[in-house]
Amino acid sequence: MLQSLETTRIALQEDHRAWMQVKIGEPADVADGGAVKSVVTISNTGNTPARHILVYFVLRVIENEEFFDPNTQAAPSESFTTGAMFPNEPIKVDARLLDKGRVARNISHPEYIELQAGRAYIAIYVKVQYRDVFGVDHWTQRCAFQNNINPYSLYTSINCTEYNNIDSNYKP
Repeated sequence: MLQSLETTRIALQEDHRAWMQVKIGEPADVADGGAVKSVVTISNTGNTPARHILVYFVLRVIENEEFFDPNTQAAPSESFTTGAMFPNEPIKVDARLLDKGRVARNISHPEYIELQAGRAYIAIYVKVQYRDVFGVDHWTQRCAFQNNINPYSLYTSINCTEYNNIDSNYKP
């Protein structure tokens, strides 16, 4: 009987908790020496507010075969926080290419040449950390990659696709 009650409690929590969704827009057309940015939309698609939200995002030019993990490797990143996000009230932010001082920068000529040749792609990594109304901490990770200069090349972006994940927490 106790196990049945616990299973019901967990199912109720899962059904009524906040769920953060991340949508990553395609980077605008990239020109040699031009700006690189992409719109990131964060939405609470759950049934209750999310609290204590912290969002990190990194936009990077990554060479084919290069391994990059924003959870373990330092990279210029942007972040923002907000106290609460209510269901169906999305927040949109621009992810931008940054220099080491965390200032927006334009794409360099060598990076552009690598994109043109299909030896590099643009990746956007986003991590959202938040707490639901039941006091449980959660996170959502999302990565998208693209090369709109040379979209027909093959890219070794497995570290980007494997970054896409969510937690499985259900206890505070």
